[in-house]
Amino acid sequence: MRGRKLLFVDDEPAIRLTLPAILKQEGFDVTAASTVPEALDCINKEKFDVLLSDLNIGQPGDDRDDRTLTILSGCFDLFSLHGRG
Repeated sequence: MRGRKLLFVDDEPAIRLTLPAILKQEGFDVTAASTVPEALDCINKEKFDVLLSDLNIGQPGDDRDDRTLTILSGCFDLFSLHGRG
């Protein structure tokens, strides 16, 4: 996986600070975004190999951001995170 460009999308600041650092240690070239619009802006600026996203990104009850990421999943290797306790 060395050198693969990965877009990481998560609205939790602590996760956005820690997980990308681990992924970088594993050889990924990581860009982090905190919202779907920010992720779309990143996608418009550069090409990514992998999209790693929080499964519940966005506002509660608003599935528009989830649908956007689902549509985008056809363009990337897509992995989702879910951390509800």
